Amino acid sequence: MCVCFQWEGDNMTVQPEFLEDVVLERTLAGNIQTNLFKHRFLYNNRYNFGNASAETANLSFNILCHFLSTDAARDLHHEFIWDFLNDIPYEGGIIRNQDIRNWLDRFTPIGEAGLLELRDSFAGIDRKGL
Repeated sequence: MCVCFQWEGDNMTVQPEFLEDVVLERTLAGNIQTNLFKHRFLYNNRYNFGNASAETANLSFNILCHFLSTDAARDLHHEFIWDFLNDIPYEGGIIRNQDIRNWLDRFTPIGEAGLLELRDSFAGIDRKGL
C-alpha cells in the first residue's frame, strides 16, 4: 500500500489520504470535469487527457498532488502522463485509486533521493557521478 507523504525541506509528513477513484469526463462542449478537489497548475489553468499536451501535464500534476507533495508530484507527472493519461479516450474514463497507489509503490520506497535521481534522469543529468 502506498503511504501518502509530503516533503517539507528534509522532513516527511503524512498527507490525508485521497480515497476516491479519479473520474475524468468531457462535457458536450468539450470541457474537462473531474472529481478532484485540489487545483494546482504547472503551465496554464486548463486540463486535458488522451495526449501529451501542457494541459495533460496540468491534470497529471493535479492528480499526483492528491497523493504526494507538490515537489514529488512535479517530479513524477511526466511519467504519470504516459502510464495513465495518454491513452484515456476522448469521452473520459476512471483511474482506480488503487492503480495509482500501486504505481506510486514503484517510487515511494526509494525516497526523496530516488525521486531526485528520477527527475534528473529526465533532464539527462547523472547524479551518481557527482
